[in-house]
Amino acid sequence: MHQQKASAETVIERKRDTNRECWISDRTWNLIDDRKEAKKRKNQAFTRPRAQAEAVNYSKLDKEVKKSCKQDKKDWIESKCTEAQEAASRNDIRSLYSSRVPKTIL
Repeated sequence: MHQQKASAETVIERKRDTNRECWISDRTWNLIDDRKEAKKRKNQAFTRPRAQAEAVNYSKLDKEVKKSCKQDKKDWIESKCTEAQEAASRNDIRSLYSSRVPKTIL
């Protein structure tokens, strides 16, 4: 079953970049995958010292993911605001509101 899932993910790939998550970069997605694997290792650890070590690793990755997501969202919002400012400076109201820039930011 695990091999089937792995081969399906390599062929089909995960569906990412949906409307809700369009601002997350590939680097952050890789960090999210690493965090998911670290959580698996933490939950499957048999000994207490190993579980504690894995918990430290997981918490470090969790902080990195949150920091990276925050930065990605900030960069995405800045780019959308720049687009809106450029459209407004050109007096291109149609492209300003047809691209839904204000709605995506809110």
